[in-house]
Parts: sequence; C-alpha cells; structure tokens
Amino acid sequence: MRTNLYLAFALILLGSFAYWYEVKQKPVQERAQENSKKLFVVDPARAIEKVAIQYADKDGKDHGAKDYSVAIECRENCRLSGVNAKWEIVSPIRFKADEANVGAFVTSLGGAAVSETIPIEGDAEGKLAGFGLGKDRREGRKVTLTYKNDGKAPRALAVYVGDDAAVEGSLYAGVQADGSALDRVRMIPSYVKSNLERGLSYWRAKRLFGFAASQVEKMRLTNASGTTELTKQGADWYLPGKRPADNETIDAFLAGLVFMNAVEYVSDDKAKDRAKFKFAAKPKYKLVMRIAAPKSVEKSGEGKDGAAMAGATETTLEIHEGKAGNAAKIFGVLSDRNFIVELDRVGTDKFGKKPLEFSYRYFLTEADRARVRRVRASFYGVGMKESAEFVSEDGRTWKLASGTAPSFDTNAVYEALTKLYGAKIAEYSILKTVPPGNPLISEWELKDKDGKLLRTVAVHGTSGNYFAKLSGGAAAGAKEAIAKLESAPAAALPTSLGAFRKPEPVKQASGSSAAQASNPKK
Repeated sequence: MRTNLYLAFALILLGSFAYWYEVKQKPVQERAQENSKKLFVVDPARAIEKVAIQYADKDGKDHGAKDYSVAIECRENCRLSGVNAKWEIVSPIRFKADEANVGAFVTSLGGAAVSETIPIEGDAEGKLAGFGLGKDRREGRKVTLTYKNDGKAPRALAVYVGDDAAVEGSLYAGVQADGSALDRVRMIPSYVKSNLERGLSYWRAKRLFGFAASQVEKMRLTNASGTTELTKQGADWYLPGKRPADNETIDAFLAGLVFMNAVEYVSDDKAKDRAKFKFAAKPKYKLVMRIAAPKSVEKSGEGKDGAAMAGATETTLEIHEGKAGNAAKIFGVLSDRNFIVELDRVGTDKFGKKPLEFSYRYFLTEADRARVRRVRASFYGVGMKESAEFVSEDGRTWKLASGTAPSFDTNAVYEALTKLYGAKIAEYSILKTVPPGNPLISEWELKDKDGKLLRTVAVHGTSGNYFAKLSGGAAAGAKEAIAKLESAPAAALPTSLGAFRKPEPVKQASGSSAAQASNPKK
C-alpha cells in the first residue's frame, strides 16, 4: 500500500514538473533562444524617445553622393507595444513623420536575424576596419535608438553598418549599448542597409490634410467643366440658389480628399521649382475649401456669409500636370504649405467631376415629398394612354379624384410613390433630350395641397436602360434636366393603372379538385 502511495506521489510530482516546464519554462527558453538570433531585442514595454540615422553614400555611384541622415523624435504613445505613435522629423527639417514607416523600420531593425557572430579580440579597431566597421567609417553609417529615461538599461543603442559580407545577401554590423565595447561583428540581412538608404520623402507623413471631412463647410471646385460651388448648412450640402446637392456624392468626395496621400515630396520651395516641373499657367484642378475649427472651439462673431467659426481657415489645393525629367506626372500644391508633392494620377480623377454630378440624386427632396398631396399618373404603351389623378389629406391615404382605375386600392398609390421617391439618378446628362430609342413609359405630376407643381417626372426607356426628363421643384437644379436612372429601382416603377387596383381574390377550386383541396387525405 505504502509503495503505491509513493508511486502516486511521484507521478503527481512528475506531472507537475511536466506542466511547469511545458507551460511556464519552455516558452521562456524558446523566446530567449529566438531573441539570441536577433540583432538586438527591443522591449515593447519601453518607450523610444528618438531614432537617428546617420548615413551618407560617400561613393556617389551613378547618382552622385547622397546623405540619408535624419533624426526623428517621438511625441506620443512611444511604446512599441502601443499603437498610434506620433513621430516628428526634427532634422534636417521639422515635419510630421510617417508613423507606419518609422514603426516598421524600428521593428525590422531589431528583428534582423543574425546568421553568424564573429568575436573580436586583440587589436579591435584594426580588425573592425576589415569589416567596414572602423571608427571613422562606422560613425558615418549608424542608427541610434534612444530610450526615454525610465531608469532601465540600455539608455542608448547604436547599430553600425559595415561592408557587404562574403555570403550573398548579407552584411557586417556591430551593436553597441550605452557606449560598451564593440567586441563582436554580426552578419545580418542586407535589407538593413537598404532600409537606411531612404530619402527624406520616405520619412515624411504622406497624408496631406489634418482636418476631418466634417470640418469642411464650403468648397469651390474648378476644372475643365466649369466651377462648382458647394456650401454646407446643418447636415446638408447646397449648390448656389439653395439647390440641394447630393450628400452621398459629397461625403464620398470628402472621404477621398481628407485621406489623400502624397506619393513623394519633390520640392520644399514651390515658388522656385514650379518652372522646374513645367507647370502650365493654370492648374488642371483647383479646390478652395473653408475649414471650420474643431467643435471644441467656441463660436465668435459671424463671418461675411454668416457661418464662419473662430479659427476657421481657407486653404487651396492646386493640381498641375507637369514633368519630372521626361516623365509626365501629376503634382499638388497647397496654398498654406511651401512644398510640391507628386500625386497618384488615378487618385486625382475625382477632381474632374462636372457640376451636375454633385446635384441631388432623387426626384424630390425630403421636404417636398412631405408636401405632395395631388398626383397625376399617366402611362403610355403602343397606341394607348391612360391616366388618373389622386388626392390625399395626409400623404398616406389616397382617393381617386379623376380618371379610371377600376377596383382602386388606396394603399397602392402610397406604395407607388414610395417606389418613385426611391428611384435614384445614376448621372445627369448634358443632353437636351432623351436619347433616341427610349420611348415614354410613364409621367408623374406631383403637386402640393394648393395645386402648386412640385415636380414633373417623365420616365423613358427600355429594359435595363432608363432615363427621366425632370422639370420643376427644388431638386431640379434647372428648369429642365435629363437624367439616367439606376436600372433596378427604375424597373420597379408602375407601368400601368393596373398597379393601383386591388388584388383579385383567389378563385375557389371547383368539383373534385375542390374536394381534394379541402380534404387532402382522400
């Protein structure tokens, strides 16, 4: 019995040790082994204060000597385990840094795999020079990471880049913590050197604007199609003359605008270098914006248009076609900044919108829909026309006022109007008439309780291809307009007065079939 107890106790101890080793100790050992193969280990809980790259191409092969030196300091959220770090370039210029590029650089530098470690003994400086890590050479090709002063060591870490190694795709490097002895050389991937050979443009923040889409309260866009002016009042946008614009179209436009990125910074002296890039006398696109202050800023006196807020600013973006060497490029210039940036050509296509493209996309505004109390619906087919007029006191329950609609269903008018209000304009046309081959299908006259015309909609088309001829109403944007409709909602519109009839009752089956239907077991 005692022997069995000893064996049971031994098994418990063995199981506890196995659990401790597998769950606790083994991951620690594996992590330590993995870290030993890295160039250095960055503690994700520590905050980095500064990243400084001192690197110059002294050889000047093919392209002349280049200096890639840059110093970048962290302002907020500096722990590598955190997110949303705020970095700022402090040398050779002061500029917001590209957080993603800086974070990726630090992570990849620390994670560089060491394939071989070579101890240095005796004449250290003489031997280091053989790897391209002599004192004069290495001080000109290094990265220094400085941690915030948290009482931990090391405070500063220097990585020196030497010559290419004998093994293809590798180079020699040295690491020094707080000025300790450089007593070994590591072989690391050559991409580390490539990551140092980054122009200043790489380190600069690429996002051009620092405001939110909700802060834009006025825009004036000029392009080859003319000038479009848009003003925001409350939550809605308007064209001149208090004509409603399409909020969805403008929201999409602003979303693309505020997240617009530079491909590359090509100049920091726009006045001097405009001629260098062969800009035309006038920009291809010009956008003037008024940007309201954040909501936390209290209103002061009203501006000249009665809507300006304290701290509101105006900024202009000009987009130019030009050349960099012999290559055609698209460039951007901001009125309040001194740089010139190269832009993505496809990303600037949105600035070519025609004025009509910002127009309201539905037949009636919400306000006008609520006012509709009289509807005349006419339908056209081959050699026939039928029409009827309906009236309502509340816009929901309708009565037949004139015309013929046998077995009239009062709810059918409400349902038909719901479909009419939901029909969406895909695009406004510059054509004066509906394109040939699209016959008239239906016509709708919408009036208020006093008989004032709110809108006339004439629907034309064939299967899958629909147009509307519009006149009257706040959403018209003109006395008359031609618009192409989105196919699915247009196809759902009524095409005859039959749409307003009550559904016919289901006929009762007769004879033996009826009997079987009532008693299926027979």
